[in-house]
Amino acid sequence: MSYLYLHYKNINHIIAIFIYYVHLFVILIVMFSFLKEKIKFNTSAPKEEVIAVELLADKLLVAQLTGSTGNWKISKFDYTILDSIPNLDDESIRRSLSRTLENLLIKSKITTKNVAISVPTKNAIIRTVQAPLMTDEELEEAIKTNSLWENILNLGSINFDEYIIYHQVVRKITNQNLMEILFVGSPQKDIDKYIDILENAELSPVVVDVRCFALKSAADINKSKRDLNKVDAILNISSDENYLMIIRDNSQFITEIFTSPKDITELKKNENSPDSKFEFLERYFLQVQEAINQFNTNSKKDGEKLVEKLEIVSPLNSVSNIISIATKILPQVEVKVLSALHKMIIPDQFKEKISSLNNTSVSSGVLGLATRKLDVFGYYKFVAAVKNINLLPNREKVIEKKKAQFKAKKFVLYVSLFTIIISIFFVRFINNTLQENKTTKISYNEIKSKHEKAFSELKKLIKEKRSIETSTGSMNTNSSNQLDTLKVLNAIKYSINKNVAIESISIKEGENVIIEGQSNSDIMIIKFIDKLKEYKMISGLELNYVQENDNGLKEYKMQFLIKNIEIEKDGNK
Repeated sequence: MSYLYLHYKNINHIIAIFIYYVHLFVILIVMFSFLKEKIKFNTSAPKEEVIAVELLADKLLVAQLTGSTGNWKISKFDYTILDSIPNLDDESIRRSLSRTLENLLIKSKITTKNVAISVPTKNAIIRTVQAPLMTDEELEEAIKTNSLWENILNLGSINFDEYIIYHQVVRKITNQNLMEILFVGSPQKDIDKYIDILENAELSPVVVDVRCFALKSAADINKSKRDLNKVDAILNISSDENYLMIIRDNSQFITEIFTSPKDITELKKNENSPDSKFEFLERYFLQVQEAINQFNTNSKKDGEKLVEKLEIVSPLNSVSNIISIATKILPQVEVKVLSALHKMIIPDQFKEKISSLNNTSVSSGVLGLATRKLDVFGYYKFVAAVKNINLLPNREKVIEKKKAQFKAKKFVLYVSLFTIIISIFFVRFINNTLQENKTTKISYNEIKSKHEKAFSELKKLIKEKRSIETSTGSMNTNSSNQLDTLKVLNAIKYSINKNVAIESISIKEGENVIIEGQSNSDIMIIKFIDKLKEYKMISGLELNYVQENDNGLKEYKMQFLIKNIEIEKDGNK
């Protein structure tokens, strides 16, 4: 019965350890699943790092941002001044620009290869048009044949096959069976020139935006939540492009502001002069006033929001004079210089470089472009369409390639995470096993020492027995009690095993023997008892108790009675 109790006690201990590790493993699996879901959630938005490159008439700018909306920080920023307005039709000039860009990236310590670039607004066709309400499949089928654009854009004899086109449904008017589509297109030959510059600089173009929308992204950087639904008006004044862009929701209204060749010459000549007055600006802003008034008049009729603020973008140094003239002609509108820097964190090493520009609006385009991310997972389908413009040729293939790369990275992340978890589990398991082995080794050494000590004492007793036999010549001369004691010790000698130690043997009244000791195993104690029971002189053998001490050893106590039966001198039964 005692043997069964000890046996099942060990089994229960093993089961308890097994259940503990199963629970630990389950907890780690749950943690892994939770982290997987978190990773999946976070990576559903695009995470491809992008640097922005902007080519202006006299400058080449690069920028990279970290953070996100409301918490942008400039991590890289630099620019170089070009000797002349680049003619991109000339291949040698494009090669020269590639080398200039490579040197600028090295100087800026930029290693990211993915690039967002913008093409001039004048190179693009931008329309928000109405079309009959269609399903996604019907819309794609109509686009494949170009029949949709030919019917709703009325652009004459344009060959749409020569254009890179971006489109997005921005609103469905179901009660009128109509929908509004944002159309943005640019000749592929113009886009290819910019891509050629980037690829020759060993960069990977992933986003091709239009500059007016990059400026809109810059304006949004400083917006608070309550300003997000306000109407944006951005005026670009330069020797290269002059236009007013008004954006309400996902609809944009772009008006070209006429400038004569003489005006353009004056702009180029005095661009860097802080005191230039530019006599034509009053005439210029009268055109702006007319465009804003027309927009506001139509908006009042439709119950829509009006233009309340005009932000100016210009490379001119005398921007304060421009603001003064604009404020005079447009008293009902707040006029200010567009700056993306107000809510942006600017490290000290970039402040001097940025302040060396003629005004803060010069950096707006490249910083707005730097907020763009490659739409790998369709995230921007759920935000404003103007934030998702991408005129990159074969962009679907690029997106699929980046998606595959991203999934590969995510798979490696999952495998690494799983490996770490399994490693933690096995390290814990091995540590526990080593600790148990160490404890067992200590216990074994203690038992071995006690066993050797008891066996030494037993040998002394046997020696004394033989000495008595020699001196008397016969065991028959000994007293009955002495003979019985020797018989018991002889029986113990041949019954004990190396895993059992005897701490004390006591004989009361000549016949009641009590043995106390320790063992590292319940089974070894049972074997000791079974061996003793084979001797006929031993009767009534009982195991009083077996209990585990602080060292993990089994302490035991047993007792039995001695029968007066002759046995052979060599200890055999």
